[in-house]
This record gives sequence, structure tokens and C-alpha cells, in this order.
Amino acid sequence: MVFPEYFLISFDLISFLPIPAAFFLIAIVSFHSQSLNFLARAFSSLIRCVLVLIRRLLEWACKKGKCAILTGCGTGKTLMLLEWANAVHEHTGKPVLIVSPLSVVEQTRREADKFSICHVTVCRTVEDVQDGVNITNYEMIEHFEGSIFAGVVLDESSILKSFTGKYKTLLTDMFCKTPYRLLCTATIAPNDYTEIGTSCEFLGIMSRTEMLA
Repeated sequence: MVFPEYFLISFDLISFLPIPAAFFLIAIVSFHSQSLNFLARAFSSLIRCVLVLIRRLLEWACKKGKCAILTGCGTGKTLMLLEWANAVHEHTGKPVLIVSPLSVVEQTRREADKFSICHVTVCRTVEDVQDGVNITNYEMIEHFEGSIFAGVVLDESSILKSFTGKYKTLLTDMFCKTPYRLLCTATIAPNDYTEIGTSCEFLGIMSRTEMLA
């Protein structure tokens, strides 16, 4: 059987599909191979829906300038934060910094290359920063200066949850004058007022004290 081109491309995008949907589609392939034409149509339709969601969230984030993308696992946050960071760099002509857990730094760089979004420079100190999109891990952030960046992205931003924590204070102070800021996480709880407050404070919306008043 000759598969339509969009069917083959869709499997390349499975990494950011909602996990239940991805498992469902894999199950169809495994147990109902005779239904591949149906699968191709269903998968293509699902991909279009996911891409529309990503595009709308990304457009909203670019318009806001300072905001948080709090979507579930597998919804394309890595692609969105990379596109957002590249858009900020192209708009300002200044470097942008992504701060991620150490375990996902290389994965994020590979995703940028895989989808031809932008070149991402992995940095350990401020001396490594290049014009464009840069990435480091939270453990190295004290070796950077927030003033040189036009934008900053905190991946897995739930690190801000502890309002007395070292990283929350350091990151909030370091990037308090950065014009463009983006938080990305899937773990924020709807009723966790502490995390909502520390996230708002990092974004410059209001302080945690003001939110609780």
C-alpha cells in the first residue's frame, strides 16, 4: 500500500500529540492494519486540530509578551516556546534565553533542529551566549545576567512554586526588567494559590502579596 504523504508526516508529529490520542492511534495500527486508510484520515484531522491549537496559543503568547502556557503533557509546549523565543529574537534583534531542567536541555535543542525552527546555543555561562536563542539549565542560571536578554522562557516553570525558594527569588530578580517573559508548565494546580502567585510575580503582573490581599 502507498501511504499518502500527510500520513507519513503525521507520525513525525506524534511526539507532541496528547498521549491518550497517540496510544489510541498506535493501537489501531497494531490491531486493525486493514483500516489504515481510515487511520490516515483520522490522524490527519487530529493533527490539523492540534496545529490550530498550537498556532492560536502561540499567537496569543506573542501578543501578550508576558504570559504563561499551562497546557498538558504532549501538547507541543517545547515547539511553542521555541517559536516564541525565535519570534522575540527576530522582533528585537537581541538574544533570548530558555531556562530548562538539565535533563531536557539537549532534547529541546534537538527539537529545534528537527523542526527547523531556529538554531539553539547551549550555554553554561554568560560568555557562551550568542545572538539568537540560547538555552541553559536552572543549576547554571547564577552565571548569567538578565539585562542582556530581550526575552526569557522558563520551561517547567513550577520551579517557582516555593515563594521562599532560591531559584524563585533569583529568577524573579534577575529578569524583573526583561520585556518578554514566558512560563511553560503542565503541572500548575488550578487552586494552588502559591504557585499562581509566584508565577504572576515573575511575569510582573502583581506581587504574591498583592494577589493574596
